[in-house]
Amino acid sequence: MLQYAVKKNWIYLPLSIVILGFYVANATMHQGCSYDINCWFEWSWYGKENGIQNIYTSSTNYFPLYLYLLTGFASFFDSVEQLGAYIYILRLITLIFDILGVYFIYLFLEKRYSFWKLLVFAFINISFLYNSLIWGQVDAILGFLVFASIYYLHKQNIVLAALFLALSLTFKLQAIIFLPVFGLYLLYKTPLRQWLSKVSIAVIIFIASLLLICFPFIIEPERFLIFKSAVTGLVGYYPVVTMGAANMWSIFLSDHADKILDNTALLAAITYKQTGLALFCISSFFALLPLLKAIIRKIKANMGNVFSVDKLMLTASLVGLNFYFFNTQIHERYSHPVFLFLMCYSFLRKDYFPFILFSIAYFLNLESLLRWGQFDNYHTVIFERYFAGALYAIVLIYLFFRLYQKKHIQQTDQS
Repeated sequence: MLQYAVKKNWIYLPLSIVILGFYVANATMHQGCSYDINCWFEWSWYGKENGIQNIYTSSTNYFPLYLYLLTGFASFFDSVEQLGAYIYILRLITLIFDILGVYFIYLFLEKRYSFWKLLVFAFINISFLYNSLIWGQVDAILGFLVFASIYYLHKQNIVLAALFLALSLTFKLQAIIFLPVFGLYLLYKTPLRQWLSKVSIAVIIFIASLLLICFPFIIEPERFLIFKSAVTGLVGYYPVVTMGAANMWSIFLSDHADKILDNTALLAAITYKQTGLALFCISSFFALLPLLKAIIRKIKANMGNVFSVDKLMLTASLVGLNFYFFNTQIHERYSHPVFLFLMCYSFLRKDYFPFILFSIAYFLNLESLLRWGQFDNYHTVIFERYFAGALYAIVLIYLFFRLYQKKHIQQTDQS
């Protein structure tokens, strides 16, 4: 029986290779999002020519970690022409993090499923690799770093958990929204008598890692000012209601939301930006509330194992989706870190509905902008921004329902 199971699971290996080959071939032939690819090209060569410590004197406003990768990548090429000819390889580097993300799902699931089966499940879903291999963006790296930090926290490896959290925050600012999930889950997983020591270790590792990664850009006053100007300028860099996102604002305003300044008054003196931020904070509070209650129960009665892994996946998914759905200035890609948490939840509970619906919404949103498939029906309702936004809304409501469903809570508390 075991031998049959092994043979059956190995079927997924060649299947995953075939599917991956299709995407890799596309990565070599399709330009992707030309604006983003041109940025990678310009910043990588600038870093090679001028040194990583001076890269913020270029047009870049990305956080340091990816700039290290770009500069290192450019160092393998002797000319601008060579770099331009092989710039598509950056997508294959991002693909590695897609695969690593699936591997960490495999670990989170305690190896109950074949890794190759999980990989096929991910790869057969075009939405999962669309960002990395078709669009050419790097949100999969952010998603992996955040997911890995939560995994190591779950395994109570505080050092690696804090390290990966720091890496995620030096990669993209969006990682900051997962800090409350990390902090609360750290308190939940740590025995009460070790709170001070474990939290102190996590904070020290986190801050030390941030400083080490940012060191070349902050060691001199002039460089620090340039670095500070670049990274703080990200807040409000695109001061519009949406930047292509199919979120709450697109449901009501469709793609017109891309043209409305988010400091425009919506209700009396309350702006779109303030409204979105308030809704994000409120919805995230309710997403975190079950975890907070679990911590309180732990303090009062020293109860353990009352917050299961699938509820952790729901919580992280909701925080990521709340950020995307309610805030202004959101790009179409910013829901991507939800993928790993939602896929892990799907296999934990054998509840695939939200993952499938999320994937459809994600694909429709990105494809309506990039038009990689060259379909004839981009003018139809399924490619309208409000349609994908409505799908995201259904996913959001469903995830909250599952998080607070009494039967579900009782089942997961016993798992």
